[in-house]
Formats: sequence, structure tokens, C-alpha cells
Amino acid sequence: MLIWLDALTPKQARLMAEIAEFLEKRGEEILITCRRYAETEQMLEIKGLRYISVGGYGENKLEKLVNYADRMMKLIEIVRGRKPDFLISFSSPEATRVAFGLGMKVITINDTPHAFHVCRLTFPLSWRIIHPVAVPEELYLMNWACKESLVSYNGVDEVAWMKKAEPKKEELEKLGIKGDFVIIRPEESKASYLSEEAGISAIIDVAIEMGYDVILMPRYEDQKDYYSRRYRTIKIPSYPPDASSIYFFSSLVVTGGGTMSREAALAGTPSISVFPLNIPLYVNDYLSKMGFPLWRFSSAEDAVPLVREILSAPGKYKRDVRDLVRQLESPVEAVERVISCQE
Repeated sequence: MLIWLDALTPKQARLMAEIAEFLEKRGEEILITCRRYAETEQMLEIKGLRYISVGGYGENKLEKLVNYADRMMKLIEIVRGRKPDFLISFSSPEATRVAFGLGMKVITINDTPHAFHVCRLTFPLSWRIIHPVAVPEELYLMNWACKESLVSYNGVDEVAWMKKAEPKKEELEKLGIKGDFVIIRPEESKASYLSEEAGISAIIDVAIEMGYDVILMPRYEDQKDYYSRRYRTIKIPSYPPDASSIYFFSSLVVTGGGTMSREAALAGTPSISVFPLNIPLYVNDYLSKMGFPLWRFSSAEDAVPLVREILSAPGKYKRDVRDLVRQLESPVEAVERVISCQE
């Protein structure tokens, strides 16, 4: 079979890399497409994968619409002659529309039904929707998913790569880190579903005040420029580091989203998600209830007291979570079940 994978973000590139590895071991042929966005292309290159980069990222509604139409037309030219059997994506609107229009079966992976713009463009056209069991089915049905399409798995997306993650001190040496440090990632300020900012600077200030090095992982060039001007002592990697290995050494991870907080928690490192929308983060709650060191706040200011507490005694908050991680299922296993049913 020929299976088409489309990645729109660095997280999706990481997930598609794990799926590609599984598919290649099965002897399947794969086609990978992506777009120019943050470290998406670099992540695929780090994983040694061949890909075709198509289109970019729109920063407003008009740009998103124009990029959608342009990317869709270019994807048609790429895939119509190859005739893949399946498309696997994380709710890629352009790839899903093309695959559906050309008669392919669409497998959508999704843990963010709150991102309803892309969900409503992809769920109705999806043959199967793979989602964490922690996220209620009704949220997918509200976004026009067909109940028969839903396939749940007992875990979170990040298990796909964090189950294999190992601490590597050489990654710290590459970054020039010698003392205690925290990892901080700003909010997803350009997402269509997020209009408020989390004000992550308040936490950077506390970390510096308490004598910690700060590794900042900005999402966009304008974030990189802003924080590098405001803070002269923070470290901003010039390349995408192997974050999954340096989480083990970090005293704390704080992100204006969800992915890095879950990755760090799966490594046993205390992590905080600063997410301003007044909606549940089911996958985060799921890990927290299991005993992973993961917290969520609506603003950086609200998180500051816990940040101070953790950084005052980071060893107290570290956890050995290896047994917990072994209990979790990867979305790759769900992909395997879905594809195997078609054999």
C-alpha cells in the first residue's frame, strides 16, 4: 500500500515520523508532505525523512483561506498520479479535502476538538478519527464527526515518542547548559482558536530571579526577536534541540500550550501548561489524575506561586513515572489497529 502522511506543525511532524517508522517496518510505501511552519521541516529532516514541502501558514483569516486553496491545488498535483490508499494527518484541512475528493480513505488523528475550525473541515470527511479516550466522544460529534468513525486509544499523542526517550547529557553540552535550568515555550499566539496571550514573561522573570538558566523555545521569528531583545541572558537554540532528552535534566517546563507540558510530564519532570482559554484540557487532566507532575493555569501570573515553589525544591516534584508510562497506549498502536482491519 501507499500511505500519505501530512504534517502541519512540529508536533505533527514528530508524530508522523513515528507512524512512518511503523509503516516502513510493515513494508508499506509512504509519501510525506508538510508545510513551511516553525520547525516542521527541520523535524522531518532530523528524523531522516524525505518530504515534499507545500504551502505556508496564514496569519489572518484571508491568508488562511488563500493558503488553503493554494496548498490544496498543489497537493492535488502531487498525489493524483500516485493514488495513495490512505491519508493520515492531524486534521489537515487541505490534505483531507484532497484525499476525500480523490477517493482515498482518510484517517484523522485529533486530541484538540476545541480547534473547531479545522475539526469541522476534516471530521465529516474522515473515514476514521483516532482520539485519546480521555477526550469525550460528544466533542467530536459536536464537530460533525460520524460516531462510527471514532476510534479511541488509552493514552496521549506524545507517548508515541516519549516512550523511547532517553536522557542525553551531550544535548545539554550542545546548548552550553551547565547549571540548573528551566525550559519555557511561549503561547501559540497565531492559532485561529486562540486570541488571548498567556504573558509567559512573568515566569521568565521568576526563573532568572531565582538563579536558573532559561532555555526559551519560541514558536515564531517575531517571538524570538521580542524575547531576545527583552532578555539578554536567556538561551534560544539556533536549531531544534532534542527536547525529549533534555526534559529529564530540567527543573521545570512551562509552555503556553499543551504538547511540551505533556512531554515533560511523561519524563517525570514537573510541567505547567499556561492556557488562557476557558475550556478543559482533557489529555492534561488525564495525565495529572494518573500521577504525572502536570499542572494547568489560565495565566502566567496565576502560575507564579507554584513556579516559585517548584524552583525552591525541584527534587521534591520530580517523579519516576516509568511504570505509569508503560500503562499508556500510543496513537501509533491505534493506527495499526485501523489499518490492520483493512487487510
